Amino acid sequence: MGIITSSFITNDADPVTGLTPTERNLVQNSWAPLKNDLTGTGIKLLLAFYEKYPEELQYFPFRHVPREALSGDKKFQGFCSMVIRALDSLIDSLNDSELLMNLLQNVGRGHRKYGIKPQSFWVAAMGIITSSYYYYSTRTDDPDETTGLTSRQRYLVQSSWAPMKKDLTGNGVKLLLFLFKKFPEEHQNFPFRDIPYEELHASKRFHAHCSNVMYAVDAIIDSLNDSELLVNILQKIGKNHHRNNVKPISFWHVKETMLEYFATYMSKETLDAWDKSLQVAFGVVGDVLDGK
Repeated sequence: MGIITSSFITNDADPVTGLTPTERNLVQNSWAPLKNDLTGTGIKLLLAFYEKYPEELQYFPFRHVPREALSGDKKFQGFCSMVIRALDSLIDSLNDSELLMNLLQNVGRGHRKYGIKPQSFWVAAMGIITSSYYYYSTRTDDPDETTGLTSRQRYLVQSSWAPMKKDLTGNGVKLLLFLFKKFPEEHQNFPFRDIPYEELHASKRFHAHCSNVMYAVDAIIDSLNDSELLVNILQKIGKNHHRNNVKPISFWHVKETMLEYFATYMSKETLDAWDKSLQVAFGVVGDVLDGK
């Protein structure tokens, strides 16, 4: 049971950039978790960049601010926001090479008047890549106080979820059909319980509910970096299902189904991150359903 779209298996390189659809998707999917806090991401990346290449600081308008005072400097924060949003627009335009080239030429012209040399961009590119990779894909020493999830675990969950977002309804249909095949009794907890299993795939009512379910999961995944928001979303889900007399076991069945489904294409480390994330999330929902 696969969910990998054709864009992940074709190797037709773009004639301008030389990037294949697979490569563009990998870049955009791994960038997606960073979009949740662009300014914060920009501050972390530029601080790490100056730590690695201190000589580059001279090219920036806050060159006279001591490095240890940069994180609290409003001019620096504003610049970080501008830089990271420019980078975000470049990544968003990877699928439109004409737009991408125009954006890049504008960036080049904008920096030429300040005497910036190409070497600085190569250094910056490496700094951003290595800093981003460190902060958002390798850190295992910073568990969130509420969820216990590290940056690495959140990164793995969010980046592996990104391909699912390309067709939330279609993937929801596959997941729920898998759930009902694995746990037929769960079909009775849904408003389309009157529709026979073999007719569900063609039912628009079923598709609409699958869409609602997947958008709820999407909201959970998007809020992993904001534990207060995450808990509020999960409690609301719990309250909504409590009215329909849904029991916690149903959510554990969903968790088991999702993990088995994801196991067809995810690595063990990514699957473990999902396991922990769903354990935390459905634990909060279960507490509400139990009246705790």
